[in-house]
Amino acid sequence: MSYAKLDTQESTLGHDEEIGGSLGGSGTMSQAVLRMETLRTKAVNWQTYFKTSIIEEDEYRFLQEFSSKTSNRNELILKQPSQCAKTFLGVPQKIRTDDTVQCLLTTFYDLLVENKERLTIFHKYAADMEMAVYQPLMPLLSRPSPFTACVACHIIGLLVSSSSKLMTEDDVRTYFEFIQERTKNPKNEFLLTILSSLQLVLRRDWYRNAFVANHCLEGLAKLLKTHRLNFQHQYQLIFCVWLLAFNSEIASSLNKFGIVVTLSDILKKSIKIKVQRICIAALRNSAEKPENPGENCQSMIQQRVPQVLKVLAGRTWEDPEVEADLEFLQETLSTSLQDLTSYDEYVTEVKSGRLEWSPAHKSDKFWRENIMRFNDRGHEMIILLSKLLDADDDEQTQAIATHDIGQYVRYYPRGKDYIERTHVKERIMQLLQHQKADVKKEALVATQKMMVNNWEYLGKQLEVA
Repeated sequence: MSYAKLDTQESTLGHDEEIGGSLGGSGTMSQAVLRMETLRTKAVNWQTYFKTSIIEEDEYRFLQEFSSKTSNRNELILKQPSQCAKTFLGVPQKIRTDDTVQCLLTTFYDLLVENKERLTIFHKYAADMEMAVYQPLMPLLSRPSPFTACVACHIIGLLVSSSSKLMTEDDVRTYFEFIQERTKNPKNEFLLTILSSLQLVLRRDWYRNAFVANHCLEGLAKLLKTHRLNFQHQYQLIFCVWLLAFNSEIASSLNKFGIVVTLSDILKKSIKIKVQRICIAALRNSAEKPENPGENCQSMIQQRVPQVLKVLAGRTWEDPEVEADLEFLQETLSTSLQDLTSYDEYVTEVKSGRLEWSPAHKSDKFWRENIMRFNDRGHEMIILLSKLLDADDDEQTQAIATHDIGQYVRYYPRGKDYIERTHVKERIMQLLQHQKADVKKEALVATQKMMVNNWEYLGKQLEVA
């Protein structure tokens, strides 16, 4: 999918399938949209707020006329653009009553998505007042009501993604911390709204870099891996990955966070066309945008993506860009496969964070030919394998990592010293108490390798066992 398509996609909470889609996996509308439907029918007594000096007279008169059933809202906005901007930016933070703030934010949201050209009214007002257009709404992120905070987050996203001025570093940190906190729980009822906000700001490269700089990519990767997501959550998350991967450096780091493996898994398992489409687009970016896409491509090969692409390419796609993405991926992965050595494949597998019993792990030839490479870059491979010993949610990966560390000790004369010096031996011995038999077995064998010197004798004993 091309980046140019972003300009034609609506940035709504509930009426657009491309950004901020309205439907979850169960077919029910998002909580924000449902709440908004109720709020649109409520009337607010603005006179009370004026009489108690909570809002100013000009704000009161504008809101009174704007909320009138006989009001021509568009005409009023065109007649009083500055007053419109002042009111919707300034009044929400003055009011503490949840329902009233939520009614106002709903109206604010509606007027922006009804006509995106209205965004210029707010940018002009902010420039005239010499302030950041989003700034008055930032305090709403700390309101106790999840709806208030999340819709404010989305409106901020609309404003900053259309502004020529960037957020301050402190504000963007606060903004992304809010998003990161709200995306930790896949059961968050306003998750769709938060992801919609993220989709808006990640259109711009500065915000992509800020997102990664504020350590948010790891959280996004973790959320994408969860099995409790419905297809709409998956779609919006992958859309965010697709946007992030337009940045070359970020695209290069995707495999480090296991994102390429997760995308490969989703592509293999999802039956939703929209999820398949965005997955293909995200994988293309991961193979095209990095200066050196080798690891990403090798990870896709490791996850048997070429076979999946062959099946998908045999379908009829209405969108020619999907066909172009499929063709690009097939050609790129085919070239990468020709250049792939068994050690390259092994490195990619380890860096992906998920191991399978591929031939290299049990091949004596592989270990004899490549053992010294395990000491490269400060023992990088051994360090990564030792981290995988803690993959408690993936017993197979734990077992294979344990096995491979045992092989390192067996084939490298000084391997035992390094494993003991870095306390990896202690972690392996802890795995002797593991509940899973496969992990316990590999831990036992690895421990034996660390304690004996006659490898040929040990090998024969293991074969007998």
